[in-house]
Amino acid sequence: MAMQTTSDNTAGEPMMEINTTPLIDVMLVMIIMLIITIPPQTHAVKLDLPQNTPNNEPPPVDPIKNKVVITTDGGVLWNGAQVNLDQLKVYLEASQQMNPVPELHLQMIRRPPAAGAGRPLRGGRRGSRGHKARQGDQDGLRRQRRLHEVVGASLGE
Repeated sequence: MAMQTTSDNTAGEPMMEINTTPLIDVMLVMIIMLIITIPPQTHAVKLDLPQNTPNNEPPPVDPIKNKVVITTDGGVLWNGAQVNLDQLKVYLEASQQMNPVPELHLQMIRRPPAAGAGRPLRGGRRGSRGHKARQGDQDGLRRQRRLHEVVGASLGE
């Protein structure tokens, strides 16, 4: 096999450049062998992660927002948990001591409308809900008064 010469080489001198393709092939094979022979990393990092136990209850006062709900039967919920008025007062006072003071969301749960209340009644009383509507309004007023009493007493008004 003859050595390659350039086309402008008329004297027949050999080329002085080395062919790098076989060198690259050998290096790739060596890298693959090195990767295969390196043992896998077996060391581990020890972390103490918190355990999820049912005894870990969230704090009763959220530093961002808290929700007070007055139910139809007059019960009070603080962030979804049933509380009495003394607990509510303690939670409200604790939230007022925080810096910044968290938002307080108030909600009243209303009764669902009676079945068929939106349909006209038979017998000439079309669209009249009669005593039921007045009773529902009275319940709503009672819930509003109760909400004002609870929040007013807790905030010292």
